[in-house]
Amino acid sequence: MAKLFITNAFSLNMLGPLPPKGLTLKVRPLALEEVKETLRSVSFTSAVGHESTAAILSLLTGVEIPVNRIAINLSKEDRLIVFQLGVRLPEGAVLTADEVLALYQEGKASFVEVVVDQ
Repeated sequence: MAKLFITNAFSLNMLGPLPPKGLTLKVRPLALEEVKETLRSVSFTSAVGHESTAAILSLLTGVEIPVNRIAINLSKEDRLIVFQLGVRLPEGAVLTADEVLALYQEGKASFVEVVVDQ
């Protein structure tokens, strides 16, 4: 059964230690309204590892998104909604909720969907 995750990062490690040959990922941008609709209509697991990001995602979507620092192992047809910063932060930087929101409002953060397709 396919699962939906929301997270603040995507890593190839989410595909397992040695991703299977022939694995395809489908990636597409998501509008905030689509994210809201999806999170309100289906069960999801949060994998958001930072409190400030979880707070902003909850504010933006109107859905409670808890901090949940977990490792994800994606399977075929699993979906991942990623809140992606479009800037590289200095080493060790931890943003406040206001700083994360400002990046989003400036167009320096966005949502993308990653779907595993084998």
